[in-house]
Amino acid sequence: MAIIMRYLPAYGLAVYDTPDPSAPDNAPMIAPGSHTDKVKFHSNFEYLTVGTPLDVSVSLPACAATEAVVPGGSTIYPGNYQSGIINVYAHGRSSIPYFNGMLVNYSGANRPLRGTLILDKPNGGLFNSAAPFNSRLFRSIQLAVDETHIRLIWRAYISSGSSRTQSGPSFSGNPYPAVTLTVRLWLFDWNLDGALGSYNASLPMLSLTATDIKVGRGKFDTTNEYIRTGTGTNNNLMTTGETMTITGSGAAPWQSPPWGWRYSVDTTTIEGQGPASSFAATFTRVKLP
Repeated sequence: MAIIMRYLPAYGLAVYDTPDPSAPDNAPMIAPGSHTDKVKFHSNFEYLTVGTPLDVSVSLPACAATEAVVPGGSTIYPGNYQSGIINVYAHGRSSIPYFNGMLVNYSGANRPLRGTLILDKPNGGLFNSAAPFNSRLFRSIQLAVDETHIRLIWRAYISSGSSRTQSGPSFSGNPYPAVTLTVRLWLFDWNLDGALGSYNASLPMLSLTATDIKVGRGKFDTTNEYIRTGTGTNNNLMTTGETMTITGSGAAPWQSPPWGWRYSVDTTTIEGQGPASSFAATFTRVKLP
C-alpha cells in the first residue's frame, strides 16, 4: 500500500492508502466514512482541537444527617435528599462547548467523569442489615455545561439521623464528610450546536509554511493538539451509550431485593444492593494531551 494526497474539487482533499498510486482507488476519496481504515485525512471529516488539560479543585460540602422521628406502626427508614451545583470553570466560549472530564486520584485512581459517577455508598449494616434500604443511599457527581460554565452537579441521598419504629432501636445516620476533588477538564474546539471554530472558508485547502501545515481550510493545523483514537494504555475514553442500569423484579418495595442499580465504566464499577447485573458501558478509548 502507498499513501497519497489527492484533491478532487467535488469531494475535497484526502490523504489515504491505495494499492496503486498511479491509478488510485476512488472509494476512500468519495466515501471516506466507509473506508476509515485507509483514510488518514479527509477535508469532509471534522477534527476536534483539544486544549491543554486544566486541573480544578472542587469542594463538596458535608452531607449531614438530619433527625427524623417516624410514627409507629411499621418500620420506616426515612431519608434525606440533598443536592447542589458548583461552578467549576468559566469557559468563555460564544456557544456551549464539548468537553471531557476526569476525576484525578480519587481513592488512588483516575476515573472518567462520564454520566453520573457514584462516589460513596454504604457497605451494609447501616439499617440493622436491611440491605435493600442501604442500596438507596449514595453520593454522586456529574459534570454539565451551559452557555457560561462547566458545572459540577452533586447529589446525595442519606439516612436521617435516626430510624425508629414504635418499639425498635435507633440506628445511626449516614453523613458523608466534606471532600476536595481534583477535576481535570479538556475543552474541544467544537460546540454542541455543531459549529467548529477552526474552519475558515477564506483559507486555502492546503497551506504549507516552514513551521506549520494547514489542511482543509483550517480543519487540521499542525500547531494544534487533537483528540486521537487510543489503546488500552491511553488516558481517557468517551462512552457511546448509557453508563448505568437499573434492574428490578417488580416486587413490592419492602421485599428484598426489589430493585438494584449498577454503574460500570471501564474499570470503575459500583453497585447498589439488589438483583445481580453484568451491565458495562460501551466506550471508545482516546488519547488526549
